[in-house]
Amino acid sequence: MNEKLNVTTFEFVLQKLKNKTFEIPTLGGKSKFTVNKVKNFIFIKNSGDNTFRVDNEHWDKVMDRVKVLPDNEKEMTSSYSKGQNRYNWEQCPNRIFTPYIPAIVKYFNS
Repeated sequence: MNEKLNVTTFEFVLQKLKNKTFEIPTLGGKSKFTVNKVKNFIFIKNSGDNTFRVDNEHWDKVMDRVKVLPDNEKEMTSSYSKGQNRYNWEQCPNRIFTPYIPAIVKYFNS
């Protein structure tokens, strides 16, 4: 991990996106997804061609999760999804798309 994953505001990322589409690596780095802004929403499109709209409320829930994780678990995809391990997140708002949000933060903060 080169940069520590820090909390980033929804508004900061909206400003970075402007009217462009970015291709961003997942936290695991095995694939990429695209992200863009439409009005006041962030849209994520994964490699399966599925799209999800992220609003400020969803973003803030993920940033609250980032705040409580130890540094060594912040870049673990499984820290942002449901599962049986102690580091999984049972209150995850969306088990498929939530793990993309920390990858967006990492991309724009590096």
